[in-house]
Amino acid sequence: MLSFAYAMSISLATVPIPFIGLKLFFPLAILLALINHRRFSLSRLLISLIILTSLSIMCIAFKNEPNKVLIVVYCAISVSFILFDFKVKAKDWIRVGYLQIVFFVLSIISILILDTDLIAQFIYGESRHSTGAFSLVKFRGSGLYQEPSTFAYHLIGIAFALHLISTKDFFYSKITLLFFSLLSFSAAAVVSLVFLSYLAIKSPLKFKVKLAILIFISPAFVWIGYIVVEFLLYKINVYSQMDLSMVTRFQAVNLFYEQLPVFGLDEETLKNNVVFDLGPIFSSILIFGVLAIPAGILLTVCCFKNPMFLCLVVTKIPLTDPLLWFLANKIIDEKKVSDV
Repeated sequence: MLSFAYAMSISLATVPIPFIGLKLFFPLAILLALINHRRFSLSRLLISLIILTSLSIMCIAFKNEPNKVLIVVYCAISVSFILFDFKVKAKDWIRVGYLQIVFFVLSIISILILDTDLIAQFIYGESRHSTGAFSLVKFRGSGLYQEPSTFAYHLIGIAFALHLISTKDFFYSKITLLFFSLLSFSAAAVVSLVFLSYLAIKSPLKFKVKLAILIFISPAFVWIGYIVVEFLLYKINVYSQMDLSMVTRFQAVNLFYEQLPVFGLDEETLKNNVVFDLGPIFSSILIFGVLAIPAGILLTVCCFKNPMFLCLVVTKIPLTDPLLWFLANKIIDEKKVSDV
């Protein structure tokens, strides 16, 4: 039960559900970890001290910018998953992943029947299911999350967690998770295609079984993959016809390039521009400037140690998402056992 609670709190941290989302579950999770881990290694204590000291310095440095301090606090809570050795069993990751898929299906059904995503409307007060002028797909579901891409990268993260536990086991669960992340038809879904290709090549299944599966499901995967790539090309085409400084998600980058602020963009600029869509490394630089270098180095090292981690880093997963730090911790510890 504790393992499932950890998986839920990590995966649904950005969903504003009482005692699960918006970090409300985190203090309880950390308290449970302290109770279950009464002994800590010297190295873990030193790392904890360094991280807490660094975050405290950042809070002092940005004391006049409340939103940045809030981001630091959220990051501190997320990074706490590095400080404590949270155990999550593979079966609980699978349960959480399938639960998300259930809500995604309900999201799609509500759009088909009522022309609005009732789940997103209830949780966030708005439905972002429309794809605009893109003709191949008229709507996208997002399940419990506000945007389809957020749903996609969380399923990718869970599939990667299963991959860290075992590169050979849970093949069908990984495929299922990545298949539904494809159905988000988002930029993050393109990453799912790369991950799926890797799994198909490295699969422990016999060649005849691989061939049979390929023949049976390849039409569906090819069609969905085609739509995903076309949607990405559609987005690129839209951006190419505009001045990049006028594109919402690139305005912050343009301002950073013009100003080159040592400690990142000011609070007002961050509030008026899209930052987190640029992924954890670039967004951290925009927010914290040179103070983001340690986080950037850590995530880069994780990508070198396990290149498949890049599948998550290139998505728009924010620094404040504990799933990012949980997986980074497991890569650093190099644990490949029955739980991670």
